Formats: sequence, C-alpha cells, structure tokens
Amino acid sequence: MLILEEYSYEPPTWVEKALATERKQTHESVNALDPIEGGLLPRFFEKCFLEKVFSNIPRELFPKIIAHDHAIIYYEATKISKKNKNIAQSSLSHRRKKLIRIICQLL
Repeated sequence: MLILEEYSYEPPTWVEKALATERKQTHESVNALDPIEGGLLPRFFEKCFLEKVFSNIPRELFPKIIAHDHAIIYYEATKISKKNKNIAQSSLSHRRKKLIRIICQLL
C-alpha cells in the first residue's frame, strides 16, 4: 500500500491556510494511519494484494457503495496486512484557486 501525504500549495486566503493547517495536523496525528479514525488513505496497491482485499468484500455491496469506497478498501486491506504501508511524505500538492468564490456560488 502506498499512501501519498497531501498538502496545500501556497494557500492564498486565511480560510485555505486554516484548511492547510488542519490537513497537516491530521497527517501528524497519532491515528493518521488508522483505517477508521485516520485521515491518510492509500492510493496504490499491488494487484495481487488488491484482489485479496476485494475477495473479502461481499459482492452484493459493490453496486450499493459509492461514497467511502476507498476507506472500505483500506479497512479490509489492514485486516490482511498491518505492516505493508509506505508513506510518501509531502508527495501530492493541491492548489485551490478561488475556493471561497466557488463555495459561495454553490450556496
């Protein structure tokens, strides 16, 4: 399992700076890698490992699960292997332009 640690790239507004700080604190928390309480989820798996994970998820749930599918996969993966986690620190950046304007348009 490969976990990409994410960060906000040069957040321009105070709201985005607050979100970046919260993300950093989430990544640094004791439970960051916990599949239920943590905030870091793997993005990449070895194919043979992922096939084992999917075989443990009931097939009848596949058409019903839309949200949090990645969290379910991670939960099942940790039941198979608790050691097989690699973290690429600060490997994925987000640049959020005009976040507040977009949110206000949605309201």
